[in-house]
Amino acid sequence: MSTACSSLILATSGSGLTDTHHGKRTLGSRIEDQSIEAKTLINIQNSDPAFKHSHIVVVSYDGYTLLTGQTSSGALKRKAGDIAKKIRHVERVYNEIAVSGPTSLPARLNDAWITTKVKTSLFLHQDFPASHTKIVTENSTVYLMGLLTEKETDKAVNIIKRTYGVQKIVRLVKYID
Repeated sequence: MSTACSSLILATSGSGLTDTHHGKRTLGSRIEDQSIEAKTLINIQNSDPAFKHSHIVVVSYDGYTLLTGQTSSGALKRKAGDIAKKIRHVERVYNEIAVSGPTSLPARLNDAWITTKVKTSLFLHQDFPASHTKIVTENSTVYLMGLLTEKETDKAVNIIKRTYGVQKIVRLVKYID
């Protein structure tokens, strides 16, 4: 019997799924999140020429969709949120877009560096399921997304707090306990 067949049998037999599978996403859900991100960003950019002067970031994790970045008005921020809510398979929208000018290249590089440090710290904790998370940093604010227990979320926050440069931590977690 091939490995793929035995995996399918285990997954459908009723005894093949254990507690160790909680928090893991399927390939389909990962593809769906990528689709949500692409559709949302394209629809936002095509909805109003004023978005050409905005910096918008869209991240989705298991249907929870985060909008970050900067735009010039509250009306554009609301419009972006409304567009995201209409995308198929979006469960929840967190509109964290700031009404301000776009951040500078050095600020974005700093955010990327903070994200790298946070991801590395989470990965190095062997008893923490780093693969069940997505980390986004915007203007030194770290957004923690994922499928975690409350205990795992608290642990992640404590790890993130120790990362130099983090100004704020926002939990956008689907609790699995």
